[in-house]
Amino acid sequence: MVYLCVGGVLVFAGSGTSYFFAAHTGDQGGIAAYFFQLAVIAAYILMSVVLVGLNWYLLLRNSSAKNN
Repeated sequence: MVYLCVGGVLVFAGSGTSYFFAAHTGDQGGIAAYFFQLAVIAAYILMSVVLVGLNWYLLLRNSSAKNN
């Protein structure tokens, strides 16, 4: 649940910031919005990879604890 909330806030804030850059600063703002959106997407992917890895690790740890 926390993952969904943090992801939603991250995407919403990133999209809003990109929209602000694009709307208020002309061509340079459009470029800044593009790179900021890439940063938001990269952060979301990184968070997803970390959580999948953590989930995998915890599943392995729990299964080995049950076997002992």
